[in-house]
Amino acid sequence: WARRRSQRPEGSWRPEGPWCPEGAERSSLKRGQAMADIDLAGIHQFVNERLAAHGTGPGASVNVLGDIQNRYRYVPVEALYEVSRLTGWPYADLCALVSSFSGLTSEPVGKHLILVCDGTACHTVGSLDLVKALETELEMRCGTTREDGEFTLKTVYCVGACSLAPIVQIDGASYGRVRLSEVASIVRDVDENEKTDGDGKGDSHASND
Repeated sequence: WARRRSQRPEGSWRPEGPWCPEGAERSSLKRGQAMADIDLAGIHQFVNERLAAHGTGPGASVNVLGDIQNRYRYVPVEALYEVSRLTGWPYADLCALVSSFSGLTSEPVGKHLILVCDGTACHTVGSLDLVKALETELEMRCGTTREDGEFTLKTVYCVGACSLAPIVQIDGASYGRVRLSEVASIVRDVDENEKTDGDGKGDSHASND
């Protein structure tokens, strides 16, 4: 993308542009967090570290935003502005990336992020039934974070693995060809992985036909 400098006044972090996620200005205030509690110095340091690791070339922005998501469990608008200020990447383009990638979010998520693919292939083989089963198992509604802050449940359009439909992702681990009867055991896996410090995280699991 074009490397044009943001015209935002120095020191201002307020989001601008048509592609900023709805409610982005307030995302850092969600879940009872006051603006005064946001560690701006920590964000500045972390963003600098990730830019040093990934650089500012084409494609680096996704990696940087991914690291921010992993660190904070969402991408704070303060971090977006800091990335824009330090690199010259347009703020609106960064907002568009956050809106476009299923693994990025502008609002705080729970300790465990559960994503159900609802792309065409997954939808055809019952992804919405999986959503209902997860809502029942977790006692929460899709598109929300549970009151105890443990889980966020969302649908995403496509994760790019249609041959494994339907797919559920939990904290980066992909479960393919998921049956309704497996939902409870998949949720239990979250607790088991947590007890073993996340061993096996990011692995892909597929049911045997």
